[in-house]
Amino acid sequence: MRYKEYTIEQFLKDEYFVNWIIAPNAESDYFWKEWMRLNPEKIQVIESARQLVQSIEYEYKHKFSDGRYHQILENILQHNRSARSKKSPAFLSSNWMGGLAASFTILLLAGIYFFNYKNSEDYLDEPVHTVTKTTSLGQKKTIGLPDGTIVKLNTGSKLIYTQPFNEKQREVKLEGEAFFEVAKDVERPFIIQSGRLKTKVLGTSFNIRSYKNEKMITVAVLTGKVKIANENGESDILFPEDMGVYNKEDKEITKTNFDSKNVFGWKDGILVFKDMEIKDIFSILEKWYGIKIRVDKDIMITGKYTGEYQNASLERVLDGISYTSKFSYKINTDEVLITKQIK
Repeated sequence: MRYKEYTIEQFLKDEYFVNWIIAPNAESDYFWKEWMRLNPEKIQVIESARQLVQSIEYEYKHKFSDGRYHQILENILQHNRSARSKKSPAFLSSNWMGGLAASFTILLLAGIYFFNYKNSEDYLDEPVHTVTKTTSLGQKKTIGLPDGTIVKLNTGSKLIYTQPFNEKQREVKLEGEAFFEVAKDVERPFIIQSGRLKTKVLGTSFNIRSYKNEKMITVAVLTGKVKIANENGESDILFPEDMGVYNKEDKEITKTNFDSKNVFGWKDGILVFKDMEIKDIFSILEKWYGIKIRVDKDIMITGKYTGEYQNASLERVLDGISYTSKFSYKINTDEVLITKQIK
């Protein structure tokens, strides 16, 4: 996330920022306080965005839909933009002066906050500790790291890091799959250890897939460049649209191209199947939805399937696959039973 370039409107539409305001936890609180400490010139923008989020917090309490929330938010932003464009005397004498007073108050409070925070002995003496973030099957999670890096953790994954990072490098360990948007820091490279493969970057976005039960570890680059290296010191540089593939058996690294939606789609709730075996699809669905799929012993499902689903329910996906692959199913809480084959 390029938070340094964010406007108030962009902060208001950023899920990680909004969640920090309405439901802060230790991780998000640490991330945003540290980010403000390193970017004091953005404190006024942050505080203005905070006030707007708090002014519409009632929507969360009443559990409005996401669509309704963004509609209300857009109305507020549109009202603010319209108000700024008015030049009438009435506007100058009331709204403009009120806005000036509010801005001055925000600046004053932000200045007091930043001064106290920057000079806090508790912060300067904060001990280093190890943080472990995990996702169960069927769960995804967005994590903010101490340096401003954003990590989207896929289902059945684990991320381990120290908080704060040390002065020379930023290092994390990954098991499973994650999409990284690494904050740029030329003085401290960002290093991901995934199994026996090491990925080193300065500031970029990319995806790493490294599940223990899979034979390959893949690194796919969206922006910037990364360096990957195996335990033998063999390495390669990856650029956008490059994927590095590490074979766990022969320990070799190869470079290839990839389909962007197929690799990055998961972080946006997109399931993509391209000419895929049904048994492999079932394995993906088990992880994606956190369920178990059991096929009756007398059923033999063959052939391949191609399809794409975005934010779809398990039932909708199974309906599409079963129609093409000719089988019927039953969903029992956290288990799917493939009951019979249709001719």
